[in-house]
Amino acid sequence: MTATERPRGPRARTRERLRDAFLSTLAERGYERLRIADVLARASVGRSTFYEHFRDKEALLESTLGRFAEALTHAAENDPRPFGFLRALLEHVRGQRALFLKLKSSRSGALVLGRLQRLVRERLATDLAREGLGGAGPSFDLGVEHATAGLFGLIEAWLRRYPELSAAELEQAFLSLTRGGASGVSRAPDER
Repeated sequence: MTATERPRGPRARTRERLRDAFLSTLAERGYERLRIADVLARASVGRSTFYEHFRDKEALLESTLGRFAEALTHAAENDPRPFGFLRALLEHVRGQRALFLKLKSSRSGALVLGRLQRLVRERLATDLAREGLGGAGPSFDLGVEHATAGLFGLIEAWLRRYPELSAAELEQAFLSLTRGGASGVSRAPDER
């Protein structure tokens, strides 16, 4: 995962190596077939060291997603534009193309992608609310769900059919498609 800064200290570096090894192994084997032993070999870490940091592969997944959420928050805080996190998200996904496509093609990948979508949904909701486009109620919630599903649909089409497009081009496509509908997410149907 893209980190906002490199980890400091041996303990933090070990956790980062384990997360990196987890992502590489996940891209190759998928979540169901991923074994802790494969992660340990790739990270050059012993079993007892792993268990000093994580209780199981679920905890490692949560830590990896947490690191990703931090990176999205950092990107949003450092880019004042609406959806300022989007470019960082897309560049990360492009760099992890094999992983994303592997997750899309497996039943257990749906678990991981569902959690990733939840993180992105929360980030989209935060940005929409910050832009004064609501923050509560069914219209807002449905708008956020729509934007999230649309973004992940665009990402999949991009990775499968249009990999020559840059992250900036996909960002622009998403923003163009979203801007027209985003203004309606804060108003109830009878207010339109």
